[in-house]
Amino acid sequence: MIPDRQQYREIEDAVRDLRREEIQGLRPVDFFRSGAIAAGHYSLLLRVTFQSPTHTLTSQEVSAMSQQILDALAPLGVRLRT
Repeated sequence: MIPDRQQYREIEDAVRDLRREEIQGLRPVDFFRSGAIAAGHYSLLLRVTFQSPTHTLTSQEVSAMSQQILDALAPLGVRLRT
């Protein structure tokens, strides 16, 4: 979930600031508000494309980078919807 005050540009910048060459793309796919989403928040599905120029990424590498992304977004008030 993402606080209403949070703009997508800041989310994108936080991911780009990780400077991981394996993160080849980031784009919003779906936006959702209401239902189980807390008031003052929205849900945003992001599609992240991971690709290494040197090797096939393992699931552990992708999981670790996914966690790095979540950690980078946490100071912005972004968290996984459960």
